[in-house]
Amino acid sequence: MERAVHTFDNGVRVYEDQLLDEQRKRYQKRNVHEAEEEEIFVELIRRLPLEGCYVDVGAAIGYYLILARKLAPRLTIHGVEPLERHRCLLAENVALNGLTKTDFVIHPEGLSSCDGPAIFDDRGYSSRLAPDSFSAQWKRFLE
Repeated sequence: MERAVHTFDNGVRVYEDQLLDEQRKRYQKRNVHEAEEEEIFVELIRRLPLEGCYVDVGAAIGYYLILARKLAPRLTIHGVEPLERHRCLLAENVALNGLTKTDFVIHPEGLSSCDGPAIFDDRGYSSRLAPDSFSAQWKRFLE
């Protein structure tokens, strides 16, 4: 059986079964992932140097990674996603959009205020590491 695909107005495609009901309702109003943030995100990506770097912390199913790649094909793009199930969905969407895993660097960990293990609060799309600030390693990387 073929899986249904949701195509956003900007061309990003994701599998319909990955979406929550409240997301589907929201997309009926404006067919982008987050209407308030979309224009800001597009403008920020366009302001990056052509061969700059974008880091998506909490990449989830890959919407912003894929959109960044569509907007700026030469960017170095890093996705930080500690949840294995989200990384699997991300990989499906990368392929669905005609991209490959070599188009991104995916980091299978989260960001924390200290080096080493941290407490992870698995809330699906609202998951987070606690406490919520960056570790010294990630601060150096992002700088």
